[in-house]
Amino acid sequence: MSRRIVVLTKSDKHNGFCVVGRDINSGEWLRLENNRGVIDSQDLITEDGYECKELDVIDVELLSEESDVEHQPENVLINEEYYIRLVGNMTWEEVIHKWGEDYTNTILGIKQYHRGGYLTRPSIRIERRLEFYNNNDIPHKSLTLIKARDVSFEINEFRGERKNHPKIKFQYENSQGELLDYYLTVTDPNYPNDERLPQGVAPEVYLIVSLGEVYEEDGEVYLLVAKVITDII
Repeated sequence: MSRRIVVLTKSDKHNGFCVVGRDINSGEWLRLENNRGVIDSQDLITEDGYECKELDVIDVELLSEESDVEHQPENVLINEEYYIRLVGNMTWEEVIHKWGEDYTNTILGIKQYHRGGYLTRPSIRIERRLEFYNNNDIPHKSLTLIKARDVSFEINEFRGERKNHPKIKFQYENSQGELLDYYLTVTDPNYPNDERLPQGVAPEVYLIVSLGEVYEEDGEVYLLVAKVITDII
């Protein structure tokens, strides 16, 4: 089976990439995976040696469209025996015009709260999430495109140790008109965790937010910013 998608993220994941796109015809979100659960550079190569990048429109052969991760129904398994076929490209303006951004009560069902001068973690125990969604017949979803306000970046350090990815702080106007504060990790490789991070506050930025894999240390799933889109602001 084949899908035609526009590539929207090529973010960091387990020494490879988390490649997310949308079906050109249906708008359905798809998260590409190989049999190791990640996408490698060779998985994105066309027959003439071109490595596909964000905003490329590609045809990709799939082995399965059935995700084996319940909270990530967008996961699809690529057929590694076939080359990717490049058929065109889009701009971020075209992507936003075609599908718009999401307006929901929270970002992928997770809200951060102010406690003791800090925000609570942007996560939830996987058992709680599955139970709530399944008991209330809520379709699972782990990808969204949103508009963020008052956006700033911070170098991510903990107890003197610099982490692999920076932090982003922003506000999200939800479907009720409330401004919610979020403080998330950024896995977009264009935003390294060092002094090259943008300074100051950006009034508006588009973000692709992903609900990640279960974190083994605490059994929770976390919100991550897989793509920061500034080109159309």
